[in-house]
Amino acid sequence: MVRVKSQSFRRGSTLIEVMIAMTLIAAAVIITLVGLIGLLQEDRTVEVQVTATGAIRSQTEEIVSVAADAKSMDSLAAAVIQYYATTFDRDNEKIPLGPDGAVLPRVELVDDNSKLLYRFPIRYPGDATRTSTGEFDVNRNAVGTITFYLDETAVKAPDDAAQVWQDLGDGSGGLASGFDMNQDGEITPQTAAISMALLKNDPMALGILQMPVDIRVMFYNDPRHTLLAYSQARRIVITESRDRSAFLTP
Repeated sequence: MVRVKSQSFRRGSTLIEVMIAMTLIAAAVIITLVGLIGLLQEDRTVEVQVTATGAIRSQTEEIVSVAADAKSMDSLAAAVIQYYATTFDRDNEKIPLGPDGAVLPRVELVDDNSKLLYRFPIRYPGDATRTSTGEFDVNRNAVGTITFYLDETAVKAPDDAAQVWQDLGDGSGGLASGFDMNQDGEITPQTAAISMALLKNDPMALGILQMPVDIRVMFYNDPRHTLLAYSQARRIVITESRDRSAFLTP
């Protein structure tokens, strides 16, 4: 009888050991999978960051190129405004970059005509496809925008300006809004009646000699654009004027 009990005990012990071993193996597999998923997510994040940086750089280079090619205007900022208003407002050009693929104007005046907003498509990493005609399909979960400010009082501090200012030791918690675009030393509302026709035909009437431009790219996890996965923005300023004589007049 003792011998039978001993054999039963050994069989029970063996079963427990097998179960423990299987549990340990399963745990190891889960840990490995979690690690792999984490690495894939990290790689995806890096890829998105690189894509965003490249898209912003590309748009910056285009703006600089437009300014460099301007021949007929003393204000390079006015030349850039005219280029974007004229080039992308022809035939009411639209692009499907809104929520659920809503078709939106490629360029339009927004916020009471105080800003010119330009939209551009960007490639979501790993999702670039081509249409039947061989062109790249527009990814509707990745959106790029460029904001050209037309009114001094409409210019807001960049999203991270408050933190940057605190890091520099001021501690005030932010920067004042506004930007002296006509270089008169004051922040005042735009007096010109802004319209697309004005931007196309006589942008010098705005009196803009230096202009902040915000370039932003946004990646969403859903077609409704409610889940923002990643966003990156950069502000550049077009400052050069061809005619400096006005600043030398007493």
